Amino acid sequence: MKQLVLFLILTFVLASCTDKDGVTGSTDSTDSASIANPIDSTSPTSTLIDDDSGDPYIYSDIINKAGSITLTTQPTQVYFDSLLQIPLDQLSIEEHIRIESYCGTTTKNNWIEPVYKISYQSQEGTKSGYVSQSYIACRVDTLKSQQLVTLTLSYNKLKEKFIGKICLLNRGWNIIGTSYVELDILTEGDAPYSYSYYFSFEEIESTGLDGITESFSIHTGFDACGYPSFDYMFLWNGQKLIAFPETYAIAEAGQFHQYSYWIFPADSLGKKGSILKIIEGDQYEDAPGDTQIINKDSTVIEYKWNKNSFLSATGDTILKKSRTYSVEADY
Repeated sequence: MKQLVLFLILTFVLASCTDKDGVTGSTDSTDSASIANPIDSTSPTSTLIDDDSGDPYIYSDIINKAGSITLTTQPTQVYFDSLLQIPLDQLSIEEHIRIESYCGTTTKNNWIEPVYKISYQSQEGTKSGYVSQSYIACRVDTLKSQQLVTLTLSYNKLKEKFIGKICLLNRGWNIIGTSYVELDILTEGDAPYSYSYYFSFEEIESTGLDGITESFSIHTGFDACGYPSFDYMFLWNGQKLIAFPETYAIAEAGQFHQYSYWIFPADSLGKKGSILKIIEGDQYEDAPGDTQIINKDSTVIEYKWNKNSFLSATGDTILKKSRTYSVEADY
């Protein structure tokens, strides 16, 4: 009799949690060949959650797509319910999981993070449960070498910043390099915050730098004037995943444009054995007729390349210049 009562209570709790926090997503089967393909997290994901619910991720591109395969990037607690109250299993790092559906949000880890229903393999066979975003990759991208790059989001309450954990994995989905970056995105209002920026990924085919076998960047931005976007560059030297200082861009139509970027030896303006950082700022002024005056400031900083100690290198400013010119107005 006690077992029957316990079963009825658990059934009721699970049904209530699912109704409150999420919806059932696609459960189409995924063949093994799709595991090495990038997860499609670059386009908005719609759910059946009511638009008036205040959910910050209804149209967000960081939501893992239902039916996609991702992995745990740190030891992960799996829960029996979507409220993340009843522990079910503990998954180790690098476990493959399948996203079944997006089920709302939680603030357990100091930010408004997505919660998913997942399925995974255990000694008892295929099981399902619930996890939150901080423990699993929100992007999995494939390099031409068939090695993988993953991005996991979390939030550091003391620094009041979102943190990106970037992992490089070999073809067997084993992590061979890890790096962390502070994402300098704007957080408006009061904590806990949601992640309102979007991501994109780009592989850099060649840098011309000695000892580098993989290179890629992760871009995060917000599609509106006056909001900064950031790029985070990563190089793999066979032993360490090197994270470059961020570059940025911010603009207000007809008023200003400020940006920075890297130039490598393989680029047309590159210099052998060196990396150049370009920092530029444009200020626009109205002029008579359909023209604008642009006041442009440029700075070029040169870093001597050393594959083992680049992060400790001090750059030398080799150019600092201001100039003014006029162009036809484009507004």
